[in-house]
Amino acid sequence: MPSIRLDCPKTNTVFGEIFYPGLIVQVLLTSGYQPFEFILDSGADMTMVPGFLANLAGVQLPNVPDTSVVGISSRLMPAFKGKLKMRLKTEVFEVRCLFTESNRTPLLLGRLDFFSIFDVGFDGNDCKIILTRRHP
Repeated sequence: MPSIRLDCPKTNTVFGEIFYPGLIVQVLLTSGYQPFEFILDSGADMTMVPGFLANLAGVQLPNVPDTSVVGISSRLMPAFKGKLKMRLKTEVFEVRCLFTESNRTPLLLGRLDFFSIFDVGFDGNDCKIILTRRHP
């Protein structure tokens, strides 16, 4: 199966320029597919997005959070279970995700579902993210 090779940006740090695992993913909203930049995060258990995205995608969230997550600040943040339909190039897929109450949550593409759908590789020399769709 052919791979999707995505250019990735670089970012400056106190140590110099580094590879940034950001990729543009089309998310299915009630108005159609719209692009969002996600951080491909192999350290994240699951995809996590800010709560406002649930409303845009037409996802009904319960009144009571399903769980809480802890971020860098070590503060508990209420989160709600849901799913998002996504598209990368011609590949359409769905991932389970957590919608947080905070609209400041970065868009993280985590291991659950995504890493089962795609084999993920990084080419640091060419600054590419390489995704190969697994057979169902």
